[in-house]
Amino acid sequence: MSGHKFDPRNFEKLDNPERLSVFDPDTLFAPLRLPAGAHVVDIGVGTGFYLPALSRLAGSCGTVTALDTEPAMLEHAARRIAGQALSNVTLMRSAEDELPLERGTVDFALLAFVYHEIENPVALMTDLRRVLKSGGRVCIVEWTKAERDKGPPPDHVPSLETIREHVESCGFVVERVEQPSIYCNAILLTC
Repeated sequence: MSGHKFDPRNFEKLDNPERLSVFDPDTLFAPLRLPAGAHVVDIGVGTGFYLPALSRLAGSCGTVTALDTEPAMLEHAARRIAGQALSNVTLMRSAEDELPLERGTVDFALLAFVYHEIENPVALMTDLRRVLKSGGRVCIVEWTKAERDKGPPPDHVPSLETIREHVESCGFVVERVEQPSIYCNAILLTC
C-alpha cells in the first residue's frame, strides 16, 4: 500500500463541523480512563480539528502533542490552539515514520483518518510502539472500504484485516473494533 496524501490546500474540508457526525471523539473516548497527567499524541493533526477533544481527554494536568509532516497543517493547527486557548497542547513537526518523542512517554495516541496516507505504516506503528508506555493505547480511525460520499476512494483505504496484520506484527493487541458511523472504523489497540 502506498500513501495517498491529503492536499493541504483543501484544509477547509478538515474544519467542517459535519466531521463530528462521521467520528465524534468525545463519544468514543468517554470510556477511556487515562491516568492523571496523561500524555496524549495526535499523529497527523491536520488543522487540529480533534484537538479540543484530546485536550479535554488529557485533562488540565495532562499534555497533548500534536504532530504533522506538513508545515501548512501545523500553521492551521496553531491558529486553532490559540483561538481556543488550548494551553496543554504543543505542536511538533514529525517525520512520517519517526516520531520526535522519547521512548515510553505516551499514554494514548490518535491516528484519525491518516492511516491510508502513510507510505510505510509498519514503520510508523513500530516507532509508535517505542514511544508508548507499557499498557499505552492507540486509536486508529480509518475510512471504511465501502462506497461512500465522503473521504478517499475505497481502493485508497486499507482493509481492517490489513490494519490488523500491520499492528499485530508490531506487537499491538487489538482491544476492540467499533464502527462510529457508516463512514469509518475505530480500531483500539493496547501494547
